[in-house]
Amino acid sequence: MTTDRYAWHRDYDQPDSASSRRLTQVRPRVAEEGFVPVAVTGPAEGVGVGAHRFTGRPRPLATGARIFQFDRTEQR
Repeated sequence: MTTDRYAWHRDYDQPDSASSRRLTQVRPRVAEEGFVPVAVTGPAEGVGVGAHRFTGRPRPLATGARIFQFDRTEQR
């Protein structure tokens, strides 16, 4: 089974925090991979949530390769 949807979530901490700056990087990065936004919240909502649809050409994933890596590098 394949899917053409991608969803993400990120808290807005402070307006100029590392977390908030990262949110500005999410949309261009997923766009580079062939995803278009379906719905995306902004700072006014207090949380970053996005849903994107894949419109690109599927590529095979190498055995053992990771699609995502979750990394908790910042302190709260």
